[in-house]
Formats: sequence, C-alpha cells, structure tokens
Amino acid sequence: MCPRSWLCYSPILAKPYCENCWLFADRNHPRFGLQSAWVDGVQSSKKRLLAKIKKHENSLLHTEASAVYLRWKEGKTISDESQKQNQRETNLWVNVLRRVLGVILCLASLSLALRGHDEKVGEGLTQGGDFLGVVTLLSEFDTITNDAISLPKYATRYMNPKIQNELILTTSQLLRKSLVTEINECPFWSIVLDTTSDINRVDQLSVTARWVKVQNENVTIKETFLGFISVTDGTAASLVETTCKYVEDIGLDMEKLRGQAYDRPSVMSGVHNGVQKLIKDHSSKPVPFIHCAAHNLNLVINDAVNSVVDNDNFFGVIQSIYVFFSTSINRSRDLQLLAVDSSLSLKKLCVTSWSSRVDSVRGVRDRFVDILKRLTVISLTSTDKKERDEAVGIKKNIAKIDFIINLVLWERILSCTNSTSKELQSKSVDLSASSRLLSISLSELRYLRNSWESVRMTANALAASWGIPIEFEK
Repeated sequence: MCPRSWLCYSPILAKPYCENCWLFADRNHPRFGLQSAWVDGVQSSKKRLLAKIKKHENSLLHTEASAVYLRWKEGKTISDESQKQNQRETNLWVNVLRRVLGVILCLASLSLALRGHDEKVGEGLTQGGDFLGVVTLLSEFDTITNDAISLPKYATRYMNPKIQNELILTTSQLLRKSLVTEINECPFWSIVLDTTSDINRVDQLSVTARWVKVQNENVTIKETFLGFISVTDGTAASLVETTCKYVEDIGLDMEKLRGQAYDRPSVMSGVHNGVQKLIKDHSSKPVPFIHCAAHNLNLVINDAVNSVVDNDNFFGVIQSIYVFFSTSINRSRDLQLLAVDSSLSLKKLCVTSWSSRVDSVRGVRDRFVDILKRLTVISLTSTDKKERDEAVGIKKNIAKIDFIINLVLWERILSCTNSTSKELQSKSVDLSASSRLLSISLSELRYLRNSWESVRMTANALAASWGIPIEFEK
C-alpha cells in the first residue's frame, strides 16, 4: 500500500477529496479546472478512482499545493523561504568578497600589480593579470571561489576592476583612519614630503608621518606612508597649500606638528621661501626643519666624488665593466663560470643610489682577476672586432696600479659610509643615533686617511696576482 496523507473523505459530501489542493491549490491556474474535482470532491466508481488518484498525484497543481502545505505544516511561509534564500546568497557573496579582498591585500603587500592586458573571467575561465591568476589558483582548492568563477560570463561575481578599485579605496581609507587616530593620540608628530613623477609624468607628492608611541613605558619611533597627492604646481606656496589641505582632510591635528624633513632642493628646504619656511609661518608652534640625514650623506659623498676628475673616470670604468659583461649572455655566463663563490657577481652602478656604488666597486674588486682573464680571452679569440676593441680598452684601463689603488681605496671609503647610510634610512633612527653613526663614519675615514701603507700593500698584492707593474702613470 502507498500512504497518501493528502487523500481525505468527506462524510457530508460522501466523496473523496485532496486536502492539500482544497487548502492551497492555485484557483487562478490555467489547468485548475481539470483538477477542481479534487477540491470539491471526486465522483467516481471504485474501479476508476485509483487511476484518478495516481493522475492527480502527478499533476503540477497538486505538486505545488503539496509543497505549500508542507511549509505550512512546518510553520514556514514563502516569506521565510525567501529570507533564507536571501541570507544564503548574502553569505555566499560575503565569503567571495573576503577572498577577493584577501587576494588584493596579498598582492598589495608584495607590491604586485593586479591588472592584466587582456582579462577574462566567467564560465570557469580566468586569465589576465596577477589578481585573476591567484583567484584561479585559489579556485582549485576552494569551492566558493570555484562556484563564483563558474557563473555565466556576464554574471555578477565581484571580481571586475571597478570592484577591485573600490575595495582598495575602502581599505586604504579604513587603514588611514586608524593611523590618523593613533597619530593624534600622541603629543606631537613630524611630516616628511617628497615628490616623484609617475608613469604618466604627473608629479606625485608623497606624505609620510613620523611619531613617537609610548606604550607600557616602551618608546617606539613609528613612520608610515599616508598617501599620494597629484601636484600640478610645483611652487613652494602651492605645495604647502596642498599639503595642509590634505592633512586637514584626513583629520590630522596640525597643532601637534613639531617637525618637517625634505630633500635639499630650494623649493623644499629654502630658508626664505621654501616649503619648510612657509610651514613654519603657517604653524603657531615651532616646527624645525631637519634635512634627511641619509640623503645629506649621499650628497656630501657625491660632491666629494665629482670634485675630482680621476674619481669620475674611475666610476666610469666600473660602469663600463658591468655594461660590457651584462649586455652579452655568453660573456656574463663565461665570467660567472670562473667564480669560486656564486654570490660574487658584478653589480650595476646607479649614481643616485650610494649603496649601489659600494656593491659595484666590491664586485670588481672580488672578481678582478676573473675579469682580466675573460677580457684577455675575448681580446685574443673573439671574431667580433667591436667586442675585441672593447675588451682591449677595458683591460688597458684596469690593468694598471692607478686603477687598483682607486679600487682598494674607494671600497674602504664606501664601506665606512655604506652601513651608516643604510642605518640612517631605518624607520626607528633618531637624532642621537644619527649623530653617533655619522661620528663613527667620520672616525673611520680619518683613520683611513692615515692608513696609506695598508691601502698600498693591498693594492700591490692585487696587482701582483696578474703581474701588473707597480708604477704610477706620469
């Protein structure tokens, strides 16, 4: 027997009927007339009744009425089901957005671009850019992400560039608000400004704040980047106006500003009409200007180098060695094969980065004999006349005691100042530490000035390793 709880019998009508349809059948349904007997009572012989029961049981009208009946019995309404469905969808998209935001924050923390040249997403396909690449990888292990990218091509999935930008903007605003609150809780703070041009040649003014945080008697110097401001006018007055407006807009307390630090250009550090002077005038409290110590050290050493022609020529030769070997895969490979230590390699010289100078000089010093070996082989065996001439020219410039003396001397000078320069760029450095580091470097340079014999002996040993005469050019 097949139990049918919906099948009832009316003693008054003396007919069987469908309780589900009697209560919940859609009277406006186009096919209601065919099944209306089950609402009013079925008149049928016993032989034909079973066939009618089976036919009604499989009808769409009865199925819909039975579904409503079951919800009613369980105390559920259509509104309840709709709310639950909405909640399920809400939970789904909340989880999708959490994953999307997680991917964005991960890429941002690694300084990686999100966008690609040709982006496609939908129907299980994703391609173009780091963001969609990470999403694709995540979808292989996460059903929620996989369900999102498997939706039809034009379906909503919260992964398009507009959503990415909105999430980046919202996150940055929340982070900046938190930082501003922390800075305002401190008794004072300092501002650091710098300008640089982006890829579209638009000047961007970077705003950085430094402050002292005291927590449980622990004093910590903190530094954080607050944002970029597009600059259309590079005058000091315009920069100050733009900066003050930005600081006020994000909620920083200008009354607590007690320090400022910029690069050397007169528009920033000028004592009469520079940014530092105008900010002092704008503030009701003293706001002393301190030149960036690391940048100042870099400028001093650069000026010292450029003041002597021989120094300029020396670094030109260092750069020519790097260019000669780095522009050819074969030359670079053959030189590296001679290295006893694979970490010893030539480094590019960058005139604006002082640490690159010490790396470049140290690389040539450590690989001096290997460089001469390869230059000799190339000058004797190369079939390319231009390559031979370059090798001969470089070898002539470095295979002499004058160059070797400069090589040893500059490696020591740069080593004295390089560690100090790096420490001065630390977020936690303070004035006393800066003064101490600079004093140490100065003492080392003074000691080096009186260590000519040590420099000469080291240079002679390096020259002897290749049989170079110890005679200075006249």
